[in-house]
Amino acid sequence: MKKFVLILTVCLPLLLPAQVASTGNIANSGIATELPNVEGKTELSVLLNRYAEDNRYKFFEINEEMFKAFCELENADSTSIALFKKIKSVKMLEIQISAKDLKILEKRDNDDLTVESWFYGEFTSELDQTGYIQLLKSSNNRSLTLFLKKEYGPADNEFLLITDKMVIDIRGDIKVKTIYQMEEMMSYVQQILPN
Repeated sequence: MKKFVLILTVCLPLLLPAQVASTGNIANSGIATELPNVEGKTELSVLLNRYAEDNRYKFFEINEEMFKAFCELENADSTSIALFKKIKSVKMLEIQISAKDLKILEKRDNDDLTVESWFYGEFTSELDQTGYIQLLKSSNNRSLTLFLKKEYGPADNEFLLITDKMVIDIRGDIKVKTIYQMEEMMSYVQQILPN
């Protein structure tokens, strides 16, 4: 749990500016573009549930009720409470297999195939991206990243980060700025979570 919060609150805010700098823009054309509907794809919730049941992946979800519980703690500060009230859910999926396991799984002798490129390629190829807006896509010799946004209403957004090692999905009354604010509450969250 602490590992996820560390990734979410520290790495995500640091990753985004680095990816924008490496690509030179936020989307391929410099303008966010809505991704087309493709038949035969799987909705995010179904896809995450399928991977969550596979022991090659680590998955967890924090729902709105848990964020409400954080707000009720007696030592909760007003900044964290305001942030927690905006979040409906946070889900994280992380790959846990080795390169050796991948070769057995895929039955390939392709030395260029890495666990990371396999995971990113498999997840993005299966995901139904209908309604998502691509904010960032980056591919270089160190990492693969796709950052998507979906609007469900004026106060209900979803941000989906897919990297070569993990998927992080955050939904609520949030903006990119909200994700950056999550870094500021890291010390508070560490006090709440058990070792």
